[in-house]
Amino acid sequence: FSPEVNSQPDAVSNFFPVRAGHVRITHLYITDAFGQVQKIIDTTNNNEAKEMITAAKGTVYTGVNLAAGERVSDPFTFRLSPRIIQPSRLLFRWMNAAADTFEESTTDPATTPLCGWVLPDFLSRSLVIYDASGKGCGSVSVLNNKISWQAMPGADNAATPAGSINNRFLLDFVNGLLNNSSNTKDKLLTDFFDLCIGRANYISSSSSNHYPGIAGLTGQPLALVRAALKFELLGLPAQPQNWTEGYSPEIKDTPTGLAGIQFPVSLGDTRNSKDGLIGYYTDAGFDNMRVSFGSDLKDKNSYFVKEDIALSFSPGERQTGLTLLIDPRGGVQADCGILPSKYIDLPAVYKEDSVKNIALHLLVAPFLSLPDAPEIPVSTEQGSHWLLLQNKAGNRINT
Repeated sequence: FSPEVNSQPDAVSNFFPVRAGHVRITHLYITDAFGQVQKIIDTTNNNEAKEMITAAKGTVYTGVNLAAGERVSDPFTFRLSPRIIQPSRLLFRWMNAAADTFEESTTDPATTPLCGWVLPDFLSRSLVIYDASGKGCGSVSVLNNKISWQAMPGADNAATPAGSINNRFLLDFVNGLLNNSSNTKDKLLTDFFDLCIGRANYISSSSSNHYPGIAGLTGQPLALVRAALKFELLGLPAQPQNWTEGYSPEIKDTPTGLAGIQFPVSLGDTRNSKDGLIGYYTDAGFDNMRVSFGSDLKDKNSYFVKEDIALSFSPGERQTGLTLLIDPRGGVQADCGILPSKYIDLPAVYKEDSVKNIALHLLVAPFLSLPDAPEIPVSTEQGSHWLLLQNKAGNRINT
């Protein structure tokens, strides 16, 4: 950011606020407490290696984030990853799931980012949908090679998802599955289950225990939550300091050298045992699920795609709204390459109470019993109880 000194008055500014380049080690000595010097690397002016004494056959090993130089004949060069010089950050925040605009979640439970719950039911091969309070809405399953909506027992107004789902993001998620144009409907749910199982088996966190009475019978409850991403600079964007560059109030918010440049941002990391992201959607639509970084999509349904998010520092850049499907025992990691990684997890105030309200509906059929007093032997579940529901004429439910 220092003023540029050019030998020619009309020289074009070389201002560019992204640091990058290569580092070459020319001299590396080790001196002990007695003043004895061991030359590890010592090069001459013609860049030829004069002396190398290393324990690993003269090789300089770099960190995993520093790629080796392009010149194979120069083993002392490594690349610096691009970085924004001006103080900046990747803003990754939870958003209020009930708000129509971007409203950041706080400790107030009314601003919860939780849209609802998705429970993979491996027994009935379906996805059971619950609202943010844990109340059942219905399920998505495959019938006659068609993804269909099944209402909860006794729900008179749930012939369609809109009849029982109040949150618009949860409703869009369900409709995205129901309106999927893939010809392999059953494979869509099978691949969905595979992604859920793969993430659940790999998570290792302080709260990695199964939810009592739920995950032992089906799968881990998944949270559908709202979040937003945005790049931010500290203060006004840096401007060139040479004499040829003009300045006016109209351009004070324009980041010279950065405007219009888009940087990819990847969400999730299957290598991180604390990352619980299954997949996510942008506000552009719910036609396809973008999976977590590192997910294997070989032979997977076309509903699942690998695609990063593109963000920029352009003035007036709005936040990018996201709907994330996560295992709530873990968090979500965001990487952009030019800034440090950002990791957020779902606070307990948003999930602990509602997940306890989730009730499992298990189909038991057929069975033999007296018509007026059906009885099924069940196990005892601590903190829970069994309720037998019998479907009568007119969708009426007897208990």
